[in-house]
Amino acid sequence: VFKGCTKLETVALDENVTRIPEGTFNGDVALETINLEKVTYIGKSAFENCSALANADLGSAETILDYAFRNCSALIGRSDGESSKLDIAKVVTIGDEAFKGCASLVEVDMTSANAFGANAFENCTSLETVTLPETVDGVVNKSGVLVKQLATSLFKGCTSLTNVTLPKNLEVISSYLFQNSGIKSITIPASVQDLDTYSFQGCKELTTVRFESGSKDEYISNYAFDGCVKLQNVSIPDSVWYIGNYAFRNCAEITEFTIPASLEEVYSTAFVGTNVTAFNNDHECPNFDVSDGILIQPDGTIVLFPPQKVGVVTISENLKLAKDVFRGNDVITKIEFADGYAIEEIPEGAFAGLGEKFLEVDIPATVKTIGEGAFRDCEKLAMVNFLKDENGKCALETIGDNAFNNCKNITTIEIPSSVKTIGERAFYAA
Repeated sequence: VFKGCTKLETVALDENVTRIPEGTFNGDVALETINLEKVTYIGKSAFENCSALANADLGSAETILDYAFRNCSALIGRSDGESSKLDIAKVVTIGDEAFKGCASLVEVDMTSANAFGANAFENCTSLETVTLPETVDGVVNKSGVLVKQLATSLFKGCTSLTNVTLPKNLEVISSYLFQNSGIKSITIPASVQDLDTYSFQGCKELTTVRFESGSKDEYISNYAFDGCVKLQNVSIPDSVWYIGNYAFRNCAEITEFTIPASLEEVYSTAFVGTNVTAFNNDHECPNFDVSDGILIQPDGTIVLFPPQKVGVVTISENLKLAKDVFRGNDVITKIEFADGYAIEEIPEGAFAGLGEKFLEVDIPATVKTIGEGAFRDCEKLAMVNFLKDENGKCALETIGDNAFNNCKNITTIEIPSSVKTIGERAFYAA
Protein backbone atom coordinates (compact mmCIF):
# COMPACT_ATOMS: atom_id res chain seq x y z
CA VAL A 1 0.00 0.00 0.00
CA PHE A 2 2.70 2.48 1.00
CA LYS A 3 5.65 0.63 -0.55
CA GLY A 4 8.31 2.96 -1.88
CA CYS A 5 6.82 6.15 -0.37
CA THR A 6 10.26 7.62 0.18
CA LYS A 7 9.04 10.85 1.80
CA LEU A 8 6.60 9.29 4.25
CA GLU A 9 7.81 10.11 7.79
CA THR A 10 4.95 9.38 10.19
CA VAL A 11 2.10 6.87 10.24
CA ALA A 12 -0.76 6.78 12.79
CA LEU A 13 -2.54 3.44 12.73
CA ASP A 14 -6.09 2.99 13.93
CA GLU A 15 -6.14 1.03 17.19
CA ASN A 16 -8.11 -1.73 15.48
CA VAL A 17 -5.25 -2.48 13.08
CA THR A 18 -3.59 -5.74 14.19
CA ARG A 19 -2.01 -6.94 10.94
CA ILE A 20 0.59 -5.34 8.68
CA PRO A 21 0.48 -7.18 5.33
CA GLU A 22 3.45 -8.19 3.20
CA GLY A 23 5.54 -5.31 1.86
CA THR A 24 3.26 -2.57 3.20
CA PHE A 25 6.00 -0.03 4.04
CA ASN A 26 8.92 -1.65 2.18
CA GLY A 27 11.52 0.92 1.17
CA ASP A 28 9.98 3.87 3.00
CA VAL A 29 13.40 5.24 3.85
CA ALA A 30 12.13 8.38 5.62
CA LEU A 31 9.66 6.61 7.91
CA GLU A 32 10.56 7.39 11.52
CA THR A 33 7.43 6.87 13.57
CA ILE A 34 4.58 4.35 13.52
CA ASN A 35 2.42 3.05 16.36
CA LEU A 36 2.53 -0.75 16.42
CA GLU A 37 1.40 -1.37 20.01
CA LYS A 38 -1.72 -3.32 18.98
CA VAL A 39 -0.21 -5.15 16.03
CA THR A 40 0.07 -8.95 16.38
CA TYR A 41 1.09 -9.93 12.84
CA ILE A 42 3.79 -8.39 10.64
CA GLY A 43 4.08 -9.82 7.13
CA LYS A 44 7.07 -10.46 4.89
CA SER A 45 9.19 -7.39 4.13
CA ALA A 46 6.59 -5.16 5.79
CA PHE A 47 9.21 -2.63 6.92
CA GLU A 48 12.22 -3.84 4.95
CA ASN A 49 14.76 -1.09 4.21
CA CYS A 50 12.97 1.49 6.39
CA SER A 51 16.38 2.79 7.38
CA ALA A 52 15.13 5.73 9.49
CA LEU A 53 12.69 3.73 11.62
CA ALA A 54 14.05 3.73 15.16
CA ASN A 55 11.24 3.25 17.67
CA ALA A 56 8.88 0.31 17.33
CA ASP A 57 6.81 -1.07 20.21
CA LEU A 58 6.27 -4.70 19.27
CA GLY A 59 5.05 -5.83 22.68
CA SER A 60 1.84 -7.35 21.25
CA ALA A 61 3.43 -9.00 18.23
CA GLU A 62 3.10 -12.78 17.92
CA THR A 63 4.24 -13.35 14.33
CA ILE A 64 7.05 -11.54 12.50
CA LEU A 65 7.70 -13.04 9.09
CA ASP A 66 10.67 -13.13 6.71
CA TYR A 67 12.58 -9.88 6.09
CA ALA A 68 10.00 -7.89 8.09
CA PHE A 69 12.53 -5.37 9.44
CA ARG A 70 15.57 -6.30 7.37
CA ASN A 71 18.06 -3.44 7.02
CA CYS A 72 16.16 -1.15 9.40
CA SER A 73 19.55 0.14 10.50
CA ALA A 74 18.21 2.68 13.02
CA LEU A 75 15.78 0.30 14.75
CA ILE A 76 16.24 0.11 18.54
CA GLY A 77 12.78 -1.08 19.62
CA ARG A 78 11.46 0.91 22.56
CA SER A 79 13.54 3.45 24.49
CA ASP A 80 13.03 4.93 27.95
CA GLY A 81 15.69 7.56 27.42
CA GLU A 82 18.42 5.62 29.21
CA SER A 83 18.27 2.25 27.49
CA SER A 84 16.58 0.63 24.52
CA LYS A 85 15.09 -2.81 24.07
CA LEU A 86 13.29 -4.74 21.37
CA ASP A 87 10.57 -6.46 23.35
CA ILE A 88 9.22 -9.36 21.29
CA ALA A 89 8.57 -11.56 24.32
CA LYS A 90 5.17 -12.65 22.96
CA VAL A 91 6.45 -13.52 19.50
CA VAL A 92 6.20 -17.21 18.67
CA THR A 93 7.42 -17.10 15.06
CA ILE A 94 10.41 -15.08 13.80
CA GLY A 95 11.00 -15.39 10.06
CA ASP A 96 14.17 -15.67 7.99
CA GLU A 97 16.31 -12.52 8.11
CA ALA A 98 13.52 -10.75 10.01
CA PHE A 99 15.94 -8.32 11.70
CA LYS A 100 19.05 -8.87 9.60
CA GLY A 101 21.19 -5.76 9.35
CA CYS A 102 19.41 -3.92 12.20
CA ALA A 103 22.73 -2.46 13.27
CA SER A 104 21.34 -0.31 16.11
CA LEU A 105 19.58 -3.05 18.10
CA VAL A 106 21.13 -3.39 21.56
CA GLU A 107 18.83 -5.74 23.47
CA VAL A 108 16.24 -8.32 22.39
CA ASP A 109 13.79 -10.28 24.55
CA MET A 110 12.24 -13.25 22.73
CA THR A 111 11.34 -15.57 25.58
CA SER A 112 8.28 -17.09 23.86
CA ALA A 113 9.79 -17.81 20.47
CA ASN A 114 9.51 -21.37 19.17
CA ALA A 115 10.21 -20.90 15.47
CA PHE A 116 13.40 -19.02 14.58
CA GLY A 117 14.18 -18.09 11.00
CA ALA A 118 17.62 -18.44 9.46
CA ASN A 119 19.85 -15.35 9.75
CA ALA A 120 17.14 -13.58 11.76
CA PHE A 121 19.60 -11.31 13.60
CA GLU A 122 22.60 -11.56 11.30
CA ASN A 123 24.89 -8.51 11.36
CA CYS A 124 23.07 -6.80 14.21
CA THR A 125 26.44 -5.38 15.14
CA SER A 126 25.34 -3.42 18.25
CA LEU A 127 23.36 -6.29 19.79
CA GLU A 128 24.70 -6.94 23.30
CA THR A 129 21.96 -8.79 25.18
CA VAL A 130 19.66 -11.59 24.04
CA THR A 131 17.06 -13.38 26.15
CA LEU A 132 16.13 -16.75 24.66
CA PRO A 133 13.38 -19.12 25.82
CA GLU A 134 14.35 -21.67 28.47
CA THR A 135 13.35 -24.48 26.11
CA VAL A 136 12.57 -24.81 22.40
CA ASP A 137 10.06 -27.03 20.59
CA GLY A 138 12.45 -27.63 17.69
CA VAL A 139 12.14 -27.82 13.92
CA VAL A 140 11.73 -30.66 11.44
CA ASN A 141 14.99 -31.21 9.54
CA LYS A 142 15.47 -32.38 5.95
CA SER A 143 15.14 -35.99 7.07
CA GLY A 144 11.76 -35.31 8.63
CA VAL A 145 13.09 -35.60 12.18
CA LEU A 146 12.11 -33.10 14.88
CA VAL A 147 15.30 -31.55 16.26
CA LYS A 148 15.48 -29.05 19.10
CA GLN A 149 17.72 -26.32 17.73
CA LEU A 150 17.94 -22.65 16.91
CA ALA A 151 18.06 -21.51 13.30
CA THR A 152 21.24 -21.49 11.23
CA SER A 153 23.21 -18.21 11.27
CA LEU A 154 20.83 -16.76 13.87
CA PHE A 155 23.47 -14.49 15.46
CA LYS A 156 26.07 -14.53 12.70
CA GLY A 157 28.14 -11.35 12.64
CA CYS A 158 26.73 -9.97 15.93
CA THR A 159 30.09 -8.56 16.95
CA SER A 160 28.92 -6.94 20.22
CA LEU A 161 27.20 -10.08 21.53
CA THR A 162 29.53 -11.54 24.17
CA ASN A 163 27.43 -14.04 26.09
CA VAL A 164 24.20 -16.00 25.54
CA THR A 165 22.38 -18.49 27.77
CA LEU A 166 21.21 -21.27 25.48
CA PRO A 167 17.91 -23.17 25.91
CA LYS A 168 18.47 -26.03 28.33
CA ASN A 169 16.93 -28.70 26.06
CA LEU A 170 18.89 -27.77 22.91
CA GLU A 171 20.04 -30.79 20.89
CA VAL A 172 22.04 -29.13 18.10
CA ILE A 173 24.19 -26.01 17.98
CA SER A 174 23.16 -24.98 14.48
CA SER A 175 25.56 -24.29 11.65
CA TYR A 176 26.93 -20.72 11.57
CA LEU A 177 24.92 -19.94 14.74
CA PHE A 178 27.52 -17.56 16.19
CA GLN A 179 29.92 -17.28 13.25
CA ASN A 180 32.02 -14.09 13.42
CA SER A 181 30.19 -12.92 16.53
CA GLY A 182 31.68 -11.34 19.67
CA ILE A 183 30.97 -14.32 21.95
CA LYS A 184 33.58 -14.54 24.73
CA SER A 185 32.34 -17.58 26.62
CA ILE A 186 29.66 -20.20 26.10
CA THR A 187 28.20 -23.07 28.10
CA ILE A 188 27.01 -26.00 26.00
CA PRO A 189 23.92 -27.63 27.57
CA ALA A 190 24.22 -31.32 28.46
CA SER A 191 21.40 -32.10 26.01
CA VAL A 192 23.42 -30.97 22.97
CA GLN A 193 24.44 -33.84 20.69
CA ASP A 194 26.05 -31.98 17.81
CA LEU A 195 28.09 -28.82 17.31
CA ASP A 196 27.28 -28.27 13.66
CA THR A 197 29.57 -26.89 10.95
CA TYR A 198 30.96 -23.37 11.33
CA SER A 199 28.91 -22.87 14.53
CA PHE A 200 31.58 -20.70 16.22
CA GLN A 201 33.90 -20.05 13.29
CA GLY A 202 35.72 -16.73 13.48
CA CYS A 203 34.67 -15.91 17.06
CA LYS A 204 37.92 -14.06 17.73
CA GLU A 205 37.03 -13.12 21.32
CA LEU A 206 35.95 -16.61 22.40
CA THR A 207 38.18 -17.82 25.23
CA THR A 208 36.09 -20.36 27.14
CA VAL A 209 33.84 -23.24 26.07
CA ARG A 210 32.33 -25.28 28.87
CA PHE A 211 30.37 -28.50 28.37
CA GLU A 212 27.86 -29.20 31.13
CA SER A 213 28.32 -32.32 33.21
CA GLY A 214 26.69 -35.36 31.65
CA SER A 215 27.14 -34.01 28.13
CA LYS A 216 25.61 -36.06 25.30
CA ASP A 217 27.62 -34.31 22.60
CA GLU A 218 28.89 -36.68 19.90
CA TYR A 219 30.10 -34.35 17.14
CA ILE A 220 32.51 -31.46 16.87
CA SER A 221 31.75 -30.82 13.21
CA ASN A 222 33.84 -29.31 10.43
CA TYR A 223 35.12 -25.78 11.11
CA ALA A 224 33.17 -25.60 14.39
CA PHE A 225 35.82 -23.46 16.17
CA ASP A 226 37.92 -22.51 13.16
CA GLY A 227 39.68 -19.17 13.71
CA CYS A 228 38.82 -18.82 17.41
CA VAL A 229 42.25 -17.34 18.02
CA LYS A 230 41.82 -16.74 21.77
CA LEU A 231 40.19 -20.08 22.59
CA GLN A 232 42.16 -21.77 25.33
CA ASN A 233 42.50 -25.45 26.07
CA VAL A 234 39.09 -27.13 25.78
CA SER A 235 38.00 -30.20 27.72
CA ILE A 236 35.98 -32.19 25.20
CA PRO A 237 33.45 -34.58 26.80
CA ASP A 238 34.16 -38.29 26.49
CA SER A 239 30.86 -38.71 24.62
CA VAL A 240 32.39 -37.13 21.48
CA TRP A 241 33.26 -39.70 18.82
CA TYR A 242 33.82 -37.39 15.81
CA ILE A 243 36.05 -34.32 15.35
CA GLY A 244 35.77 -32.81 11.89
CA ASN A 245 37.89 -31.12 9.27
CA TYR A 246 39.57 -27.92 10.55
CA ALA A 247 37.44 -28.09 13.71
CA PHE A 248 40.02 -26.12 15.73
CA ARG A 249 42.09 -24.58 12.93
CA ASN A 250 44.13 -21.53 13.94
CA CYS A 251 43.11 -21.74 17.59
CA ALA A 252 46.60 -20.62 18.50
CA GLU A 253 46.05 -20.62 22.28
CA ILE A 254 45.38 -24.37 22.34
CA THR A 255 48.62 -26.03 23.43
CA GLU A 256 47.43 -29.44 24.59
CA PHE A 257 44.59 -31.80 23.82
CA THR A 258 43.25 -34.93 25.51
CA ILE A 259 41.57 -37.45 23.23
CA PRO A 260 37.96 -38.16 24.30
CA ALA A 261 37.42 -41.74 25.47
CA SER A 262 34.80 -42.44 22.78
CA LEU A 263 36.67 -40.92 19.82
CA GLU A 264 36.37 -43.00 16.65
CA GLU A 265 37.07 -40.55 13.84
CA VAL A 266 39.16 -37.39 13.66
CA TYR A 267 40.38 -35.44 10.63
CA SER A 268 44.13 -34.95 10.39
CA THR A 269 43.50 -31.24 9.74
CA ALA A 270 41.43 -30.73 12.91
CA PHE A 271 44.23 -28.93 14.77
CA VAL A 272 46.12 -27.18 11.95
CA GLY A 273 47.40 -23.82 13.19
CA THR A 274 47.16 -24.63 16.90
CA ASN A 275 50.18 -24.81 19.19
CA VAL A 276 49.67 -28.41 20.27
CA THR A 277 53.04 -30.08 20.84
CA ALA A 278 51.63 -33.47 21.85
CA PHE A 279 48.31 -35.27 22.02
CA ASN A 280 47.56 -37.44 25.04
CA ASN A 281 45.31 -40.39 25.73
CA ASP A 282 44.80 -39.91 29.46
CA HIS A 283 41.13 -40.89 29.06
CA GLU A 284 42.23 -44.24 27.60
CA CYS A 285 40.43 -44.16 24.27
CA PRO A 286 40.60 -47.76 22.97
CA ASN A 287 40.43 -46.73 19.30
CA PHE A 288 43.84 -45.04 19.14
CA ASP A 289 47.35 -45.34 20.45
CA VAL A 290 49.51 -42.36 21.36
CA SER A 291 53.25 -42.62 20.83
CA ASP A 292 55.51 -39.64 21.47
CA GLY A 293 52.45 -37.37 21.32
CA ILE A 294 51.33 -38.75 17.93
CA LEU A 295 47.86 -40.26 17.47
CA ILE A 296 47.95 -43.62 15.66
CA GLN A 297 45.20 -46.00 14.60
CA PRO A 298 45.53 -49.70 15.46
CA ASP A 299 46.45 -50.44 11.81
CA GLY A 300 49.49 -48.17 12.15
CA THR A 301 48.09 -45.11 10.35
CA ILE A 302 49.29 -41.78 11.74
CA VAL A 303 46.10 -39.72 12.10
CA LEU A 304 47.11 -36.70 14.17
CA PHE A 305 50.58 -35.24 14.24
CA PRO A 306 51.13 -32.36 16.69
CA PRO A 307 51.32 -29.09 14.68
CA GLN A 308 54.16 -27.78 16.84
CA LYS A 309 56.27 -30.92 17.10
CA VAL A 310 59.65 -29.58 16.07
CA GLY A 311 62.46 -31.05 13.99
CA VAL A 312 63.13 -34.13 11.90
CA VAL A 313 60.28 -36.61 11.54
CA THR A 314 61.29 -40.24 11.07
CA ILE A 315 58.52 -42.54 9.86
CA SER A 316 59.19 -46.10 10.94
CA GLU A 317 58.45 -49.05 8.68
CA ASN A 318 55.34 -50.18 10.58
CA LEU A 319 53.49 -46.88 10.13
CA LYS A 320 51.25 -45.50 7.39
CA LEU A 321 50.18 -41.96 6.60
CA ALA A 322 46.68 -40.52 6.61
CA LYS A 323 45.49 -37.90 4.15
CA ASP A 324 46.66 -34.37 5.16
CA VAL A 325 48.51 -35.77 8.17
CA PHE A 326 51.33 -33.17 8.25
CA ARG A 327 49.43 -30.34 6.52
CA GLY A 328 50.35 -26.88 7.76
CA ASN A 329 53.07 -27.91 10.22
CA ASP A 330 55.55 -25.04 10.10
CA VAL A 331 58.28 -26.43 12.37
CA ILE A 332 59.15 -29.73 10.66
CA THR A 333 62.63 -29.49 9.16
CA LYS A 334 62.79 -32.84 7.38
CA ILE A 335 60.82 -36.01 6.73
CA GLU A 336 62.78 -39.27 6.82
CA PHE A 337 61.52 -42.75 6.01
CA ALA A 338 63.17 -45.58 7.92
CA ASP A 339 65.41 -47.98 6.02
CA GLY A 340 63.41 -50.81 4.52
CA TYR A 341 60.15 -48.85 4.63
CA ALA A 342 58.14 -50.13 1.65
CA ILE A 343 55.64 -47.27 1.37
CA GLU A 344 53.80 -47.28 -1.98
CA GLU A 345 51.77 -44.08 -1.77
CA ILE A 346 52.19 -40.61 -0.37
CA PRO A 347 48.56 -39.68 0.32
CA GLU A 348 46.67 -36.60 -0.80
CA GLY A 349 47.83 -33.46 1.01
CA ALA A 350 50.11 -35.42 3.34
CA PHE A 351 52.87 -32.77 3.41
CA ALA A 352 50.98 -29.78 2.04
CA GLY A 353 51.84 -26.36 3.39
CA LEU A 354 54.88 -27.32 5.45
CA GLY A 355 56.71 -24.22 6.64
CA GLU A 356 59.90 -22.42 5.82
CA LYS A 357 62.13 -24.97 7.57
CA PHE A 358 61.09 -27.79 5.26
CA LEU A 359 63.73 -27.62 2.51
CA GLU A 360 64.35 -31.16 1.23
CA VAL A 361 62.63 -34.51 0.92
CA ASP A 362 63.72 -38.00 -0.16
CA ILE A 363 61.00 -40.03 -1.88
CA PRO A 364 61.52 -43.75 -1.16
CA ALA A 365 62.17 -46.00 -4.16
CA THR A 366 59.05 -48.06 -3.35
CA VAL A 367 56.61 -45.15 -3.83
CA LYS A 368 54.34 -45.70 -6.83
CA THR A 369 51.98 -42.75 -6.37
CA ILE A 370 52.37 -39.21 -5.09
CA GLY A 371 48.83 -38.13 -4.29
CA GLU A 372 46.95 -34.99 -5.22
CA GLY A 373 48.46 -31.91 -3.58
CA ALA A 374 50.85 -34.05 -1.52
CA PHE A 375 53.48 -31.28 -1.30
CA ARG A 376 51.37 -28.33 -2.40
CA ASP A 377 52.35 -24.92 -0.99
CA CYS A 378 55.66 -26.11 0.45
CA GLU A 379 57.11 -22.79 -0.64
CA LYS A 380 60.62 -23.33 0.73
CA LEU A 381 61.01 -26.89 -0.53
CA ALA A 382 63.99 -26.79 -2.90
CA MET A 383 65.19 -30.38 -3.28
CA VAL A 384 63.09 -33.43 -4.18
CA ASN A 385 65.17 -36.59 -4.41
CA PHE A 386 63.64 -39.69 -5.98
CA LEU A 387 65.59 -42.56 -4.46
CA LYS A 388 66.44 -45.80 -6.27
CA ASP A 389 66.61 -49.34 -4.93
CA GLU A 390 69.66 -51.58 -4.92
CA ASN A 391 68.98 -52.42 -8.54
CA GLY A 392 68.94 -48.78 -9.52
CA LYS A 393 65.16 -48.74 -10.07
CA CYS A 394 62.40 -46.37 -8.95
CA ALA A 395 58.77 -47.56 -8.71
CA LEU A 396 57.14 -44.15 -9.15
CA GLU A 397 54.41 -44.16 -11.82
CA THR A 398 52.01 -41.35 -10.94
CA ILE A 399 52.48 -37.76 -9.80
CA GLY A 400 49.01 -36.47 -8.95
CA ASP A 401 47.26 -33.19 -9.69
CA ASN A 402 48.83 -30.21 -7.88
CA ALA A 403 51.37 -32.52 -6.23
CA PHE A 404 54.06 -29.81 -6.11
CA ASN A 405 51.88 -26.81 -6.93
CA ASN A 406 53.31 -23.53 -5.57
CA CYS A 407 56.61 -25.09 -4.48
CA LYS A 408 58.35 -21.91 -5.57
CA ASN A 409 61.90 -22.87 -4.58
CA ILE A 410 62.13 -25.95 -6.78
CA THR A 411 64.31 -24.93 -9.74
CA THR A 412 65.39 -28.35 -10.96
CA ILE A 413 63.78 -31.77 -10.62
CA GLU A 414 64.67 -35.05 -12.28
CA ILE A 415 61.55 -37.06 -13.06
CA PRO A 416 62.22 -40.83 -12.97
CA SER A 417 61.77 -42.63 -16.29
CA SER A 418 59.26 -44.95 -14.58
CA VAL A 419 56.67 -42.14 -14.34
CA LYS A 420 53.69 -42.70 -16.63
CA THR A 421 51.31 -39.97 -15.50
CA ILE A 422 51.83 -36.39 -14.37
CA GLY A 423 48.64 -34.71 -13.21
CA GLU A 424 47.27 -31.27 -13.96
CA ARG A 425 49.20 -28.35 -12.41
CA ALA A 426 51.52 -30.86 -10.75
CA PHE A 427 54.40 -28.36 -10.84
CA TYR A 428 52.40 -25.15 -11.35
CA ALA A 429 54.20 -22.06 -9.97
CA ALA A 430 57.17 -24.23 -9.01
